[in-house]
Amino acid sequence: MNIDEIAKEAAEKMMNPKLKDISVEAYDLQLKAFTTVVKEACLKSLAIDDGLNEDEVIEDGFGSVWLKRCPECGEMSMEVVRPGKAQCSHCG
Repeated sequence: MNIDEIAKEAAEKMMNPKLKDISVEAYDLQLKAFTTVVKEACLKSLAIDDGLNEDEVIEDGFGSVWLKRCPECGEMSMEVVRPGKAQCSHCG
């Protein structure tokens, strides 16, 4: 389960299920907004728990998160190259 799925599951638990009876479109919009808020809070929490600043992590927009610091060369040069993959622009 990636962070997007976790955030959506948590957001669904916060939602008022009666809203779906009134308007599925409104429910979906609110669910999307709640999911985004939960995801951002999770990422910030992870960064804080690890003593990291937000500018020390990168994400691919699909739930994967990496440190910007390359584990090989130690430079702050990790970049997302495609969903689910990051690599160092300095040492490859």
